[in-house]
Amino acid sequence: MKIKLDKKTLLAGIEELKKKIAQEVLPFEDDTIQKQRQRKKNCAQDLEEFARTYFPHYLSHKSNKLHEYLFSNYVQIILSSTPKRFAVAAPRGNAKSTITSLILPIWCICYGYKHFIAIFSNSFTQAAEFLEFVKAELEANARLKHDFSEITGEGPTWQFGHIITNNMVKLKAWGVRQKLLGARHLQYRPDLCIYDDLEDPEEVLNPENRKKTEKWFFDKAFNIGDVSYTDHIAVGTIHHEDCLLKKLISRFGGKIFKSVIKWSTSPLWERWEEIYTQDQSENKQKARDFFEKHKQEMLKGTKVLWPEKEDYYTLMCLRQDIGPHAFDCAKQNDPSESSMFSEEWLEKWAYEEADILGKNLIFFASCDPSMGKKFGAPSAIIILGKEISSPTCYVIVADIKKRHPDQIIEDLIEYQLSYKCINWAFEVVQLQEYLKDRLILEAGKKGVPFPINEIRPKADKDIRIQSLQPYLANGIIRLPRKMKAGRDNPLNLWHQLKNYPKAMYKDGPDGLEMAFSQAVTFSMSSVKSAKKRESKNLLQGYWT
Repeated sequence: MKIKLDKKTLLAGIEELKKKIAQEVLPFEDDTIQKQRQRKKNCAQDLEEFARTYFPHYLSHKSNKLHEYLFSNYVQIILSSTPKRFAVAAPRGNAKSTITSLILPIWCICYGYKHFIAIFSNSFTQAAEFLEFVKAELEANARLKHDFSEITGEGPTWQFGHIITNNMVKLKAWGVRQKLLGARHLQYRPDLCIYDDLEDPEEVLNPENRKKTEKWFFDKAFNIGDVSYTDHIAVGTIHHEDCLLKKLISRFGGKIFKSVIKWSTSPLWERWEEIYTQDQSENKQKARDFFEKHKQEMLKGTKVLWPEKEDYYTLMCLRQDIGPHAFDCAKQNDPSESSMFSEEWLEKWAYEEADILGKNLIFFASCDPSMGKKFGAPSAIIILGKEISSPTCYVIVADIKKRHPDQIIEDLIEYQLSYKCINWAFEVVQLQEYLKDRLILEAGKKGVPFPINEIRPKADKDIRIQSLQPYLANGIIRLPRKMKAGRDNPLNLWHQLKNYPKAMYKDGPDGLEMAFSQAVTFSMSSVKSAKKRESKNLLQGYWT
């Protein structure tokens, strides 16, 4: 998840950035008036030349095909006598925002190509941050100050999210679904609209959010300019097949870029993956050693977008670290929902009962009682056994079925007697809170301590479920092999994971996420203190 900074923290970071710019951007050596004139003339119609001349601190690597495509098209768009529309999906970490929301606006300011530049992003703060970077360059960049002295420095309006430069170019920031006030400057409406990462990678998973964003864009943002002169440029990353950016690429024209252009077909990568994903930290180095030994074969036929910064091996490590789905979204612009939880992973990491015999496991559990939800929905009880010495979690119980409240309480108490779970994640919304209170009372009557962590979900269910992907892909969460036999049963956890998000029910994956969250956040000191409490207050039980 992207960390959203508050205004105070952001501005403190900008002050540090200004110092860095002043240190790294050195004045031109042996400069003359003639050199300055020629330099400005060359950059007037060449955005890449402008970028390399005035922003050496950003362009430390050779340009890739994405950068060349952006530089070339932006020049054509800005210098055209007719308004243009353009959209591009670019991998994360490939300088799309640096080029689009920093260098391009400053180029337009320096040469007076635009009068009013509107920058939109998924939040006002994010859009305003882009403007803060522009302000930092205009204030601290020695090369810009030398060649464009009449333009640089603090302008007449120099606010957070709203500036007017010394040559009277206005820049204003807006967030998605924000009211578009102040959309006029002198006699101009915005003549360049930049939409940079409009969609939040988590919010875009919600179909209602997608509809609201699309409606706001076409009803409000897209109409903020003037049809006779406003250029529209959209850049971002595709996080959902039905996202706005993908539709804009189709309507406006543009391209989708991927970090990995050609994949390796070598079976040695499967062996490398086995080494890389083992628990011990030293296996990362062992995996690297294995790669170096077989490098020629493993890289045969591969091609990546930006080899100078992200070579094939770096990308393969990232894919393992964040999970294939997150990688496909962030780096490939290909959020294929059908491959969210590959059955190949479930089979690869499935365990036999003999595998956990003798292991020192502690147990964490969850219950989604389903009360107050759709009539006839199943309740899900999930119990995980976690190794004390490693992050590996084994699914011990995945009891998903339709049952009345009395049966839910009876089953939960029996499971607690059997496994003495350290903690139960218990979803309490609507009538479920009443069930929780009854459970505590009944367990207390039977002398069974029942530690409950009340869960009131804030994040969207699908977002929480999808966070499991890297853990299932890398064997941190393992299902019992015997569960595979019931994979055609809609109430089977294996079935629900394999068919997510199109499975009839999601209760199993939802419960798995709740139990796993307990396991990874519960410290060993908490485990010890919880065990000490088992003998206390047996009548009421306890919960955290």
